[in-house]
Amino acid sequence: MNTRMMNKTAVAEIAMLAVVVVAVAVSAIRPHSFAVIEGGDAGAAFLGSQGDAWDAQKDILCDTLGALCASTLFLCRERKAKR
Repeated sequence: MNTRMMNKTAVAEIAMLAVVVVAVAVSAIRPHSFAVIEGGDAGAAFLGSQGDAWDAQKDILCDTLGALCASTLFLCRERKAKR
């Protein structure tokens, strides 16, 4: 196997994972920022509109796990194709 190619693939996978995690984190921070700015009942009502106070954190976890699974499957496929 070409070590240099494996390193490039690994770097690309890590970069893609980082982009997904950052995008999800930003999308979770926006509603939190709105709630802090509005404050009081309006902020609490906005965050509780899903009925789950941990909804944003669950979304971040699921999106990160999905990106990890997709990256792992892609790397396995690439290694198998090179054999």
